[in-house]
Amino acid sequence: MDEKGFSLIEILIAIVLLTLVIFPFMDVVTISTKATIDSKKRFKASNYAKELLEEIKLKKFDEKDSKSDSPNSGDWSEIGSDTGEDENNGRNNDWDDIDDYYEYTEEGSGIKGLEGNIYDEKFYRKVEVKYVEDDSLEDTVGKSNTKKVIVECYSIDKKEKYIEIIWYSKKSK
Repeated sequence: MDEKGFSLIEILIAIVLLTLVIFPFMDVVTISTKATIDSKKRFKASNYAKELLEEIKLKKFDEKDSKSDSPNSGDWSEIGSDTGEDENNGRNNDWDDIDDYYEYTEEGSGIKGLEGNIYDEKFYRKVEVKYVEDDSLEDTVGKSNTKKVIVECYSIDKKEKYIEIIWYSKKSK
């Protein structure tokens, strides 16, 4: 018999071999897609954190800033928003210095604009502000000429921190 074509066994063997070759590449595609999505999220989070940090950088070192060089002069305000400053929506109107952002968070709501409107519900930011030693940049219990600002950006769904930016502001003389 001289028949042309493939037998059923030859076709099954070819399918099995093809499957063994293709499936590992499918994993590569899946892993690559996940990495691309994660990279896009990190990029967005980084931009959101930088955006808030740039807003903070535009503020004064301290609303009670005087020309005194002594960190013990008492001219500096305590960390946090001051009397009369709206803690909930002060970013637009009331917050006039760096430490007003102390413990600012958008957790549970999403990224907010200056007017308080939410423009991304997949992320949120947190801010921490503290005085640090002028030379060592270590935390201090008192006031100093240097403030440390930490801006973090998280994903709301996973509560995963995507980025943390640390910036030091030195009191101008």
